[in-house]
Amino acid sequence: MDRPDRPVRQEGADQAERRDAHLARPHLPRGQHPFGNLFPEGLEDQVLIEALVVVDPVFEAVTFRGVPDLRVIVYRGVPAMAMVRLPTQRSDGRANLHQGAIGAGIAISSGTTTTAVRGRDAVACHPDTRQPVEGIRVPHWTGSSPSPHGRAR
Repeated sequence: MDRPDRPVRQEGADQAERRDAHLARPHLPRGQHPFGNLFPEGLEDQVLIEALVVVDPVFEAVTFRGVPDLRVIVYRGVPAMAMVRLPTQRSDGRANLHQGAIGAGIAISSGTTTTAVRGRDAVACHPDTRQPVEGIRVPHWTGSSPSPHGRAR
């Protein structure tokens, strides 16, 4: 087993103290795996700590508590379609469509949101903020695809 006082190094990240991560472990659910009993007995729980992702200001008005995410479907190296998932109160701040988040299409050519849906219904505004979800220009979108140089803030 790793010593809790040894530093950990993640590629591209600042050094973190393992003892700090160790302090967070008691606050995390233990032994609750999504696949039930498929894992053999004796496996230890593991904790993954990621960098904080901050919502870009352009999405703040159409986000409830969580972080929106973008999806781009690429076919043979060419972006074919894209969407953004926007968290809502119903989805408990998660960007999960099946839990009530909004899915808005993104025009590949302009990087601007188009028609949005929540469940089976088209929506024009975010249900919690009442702000329009159509016509939002996605940051760092250049020409026909998202820029590889765009980074989370």
